[in-house]
Amino acid sequence: RVAKKADYQAGTVIRYGYPRNHELLNSKTLTSYQFVLNKNTAKAQEYRDLIEQKKKLKKKAPERIAINKKINRIRDFFLDAEKELIQSAAFVATTASKATVDRAIYTQNFDVVIFDEASMAYIPQIVFAAGLAKKHFICMGDFCQLPAIVQNQSDDRLSKDIFEHVGITSAVNNHI
Repeated sequence: RVAKKADYQAGTVIRYGYPRNHELLNSKTLTSYQFVLNKNTAKAQEYRDLIEQKKKLKKKAPERIAINKKINRIRDFFLDAEKELIQSAAFVATTASKATVDRAIYTQNFDVVIFDEASMAYIPQIVFAAGLAKKHFICMGDFCQLPAIVQNQSDDRLSKDIFEHVGITSAVNNHI
C-alpha cells in the first residue's frame, strides 16, 4: 500500500525478507530479492542454469562441488546487492524477527521506525526496534488482540505485552 501511494521510483520502497502477500511475491520491484534478480538478469539466469545442472547430477558427482561454489558466489552477490538496496531505500518494510537476526537491518539506523502489531511482539523486540530509530519511533497495534505466544507464563518479561507494560491497558480499563 505504501508503494502504491508513494511517488518513488522502483527500488526505493522495499520489502526485505520473504513476504506471504501474493501481490508482493509476484512483484518484480517491491521485494528486495526480486528487485535484485530483475536488475541482474544475466546472473539470475546463470543461477537458474546452475541449479538445473545440479539437479541432473547424482548426489556424489564430483562436478557438484564446482557448481555449489558458483551457486554460493552468486547467492553472496545477491545478498550484497540486497544489502546495498535496503541501505539506499527510502522505505524498508520487514518483520521484527528479521530485524533482530539480520545484520543488513540491525546494523543500520533509520530516521523513522514504525512497529505495527505490537500486541503480538515481545517487549524486548519492541525495545530493540526502537533502538534502530534515529529520530522517531512509532509503536502501534490493538491491545485487545492476541498477545505473543509465551510458553513460560511465570516469566513476567515475556508474558506482558507493551500496552500492559506501559500502562495503556489499565488506563483504558479504568477509563483514565
